[in-house]
Amino acid sequence: MIKQDRSPVSVVTTCTDCEHWQAFSFDLNEARRRGANHLVLVHDVEPSTAHSATRLAETRRARLAHS
Repeated sequence: MIKQDRSPVSVVTTCTDCEHWQAFSFDLNEARRRGANHLVLVHDVEPSTAHSATRLAETRRARLAHS
């Protein structure tokens, strides 16, 4: 499972199945993309499945911006 630990200026992404893997990002969208790419490249998750959470979050953000 991919988790993001957010601070006011950065996001650290980790994988609960990989003890030593982590990725650093400056924004949550990039952190989500890095986590999804990790799932695809390391855990053989289908790209559409791995990126579905990122697409859903972006859709929600767009809806809120237009409200």
